[in-house]
Amino acid sequence: MISWHKAECLFFAVMVHPTEYKLIIFDCDGTLVNSEPLTMGILSLMMRELCIEKSHSALMEAFAGKNMKAITDFISSHIGPFDENTFEEDYRQRCVQLFRKELQPIQGAIELIKSVKTSKCIASNGPHRKMKISLSATGINQYFKDEHIFSAYDIQKWKPDPALIYFALDKMKCTEIEAILIEDTMSGVNAGLTAGITTLAYNPEQDKDLLSSGALNFSTMAQIKHYLNLGKP
Repeated sequence: MISWHKAECLFFAVMVHPTEYKLIIFDCDGTLVNSEPLTMGILSLMMRELCIEKSHSALMEAFAGKNMKAITDFISSHIGPFDENTFEEDYRQRCVQLFRKELQPIQGAIELIKSVKTSKCIASNGPHRKMKISLSATGINQYFKDEHIFSAYDIQKWKPDPALIYFALDKMKCTEIEAILIEDTMSGVNAGLTAGITTLAYNPEQDKDLLSSGALNFSTMAQIKHYLNLGKP
């Protein structure tokens, strides 16, 4: 575990990071867009409507970075069989409405993206329709080609399975030793580490699991930018 949250550590990080990389793979939710507080608020409300009490923080801990199946499995374990498709569609519609009104980019994310001179792409557990809304609502869509945005739904395999990382690498014609992955959840970090790719954890809350994961931990996007030698924080 390494955490670069002090200025003196930042200098050391620059000295030990890979000197060359050809691709940066970004996660989307929680890494580029601050969607998780909004989505967990929606989930908390929808679960209360099903008479399931789960706090916002508990939902973040349980489901951040997870796919919808993990959520519907949890619900069915409490209330038995239910219409999962209708639940997901309702959830997606509520997300769209809220994203268009309130979604913001992660602080410093756009500055980091604009500084990247190599190839870049997005690899997310979320569906394309969700990313299309979130990226356009925050203006981040202008920095990524549509064909460089990859969803776990493309291959029906979700992080922490490393398949999505391999899929992105293949599509971007890059090897794992030439790429860097930026994530904010254990699911994403585990996918990256399993794939053998240099993995950076955006960890502003200093989550203990992320700190002990083996990924390089950063408190701000400015620190990641500095680590990648793209500029000073």
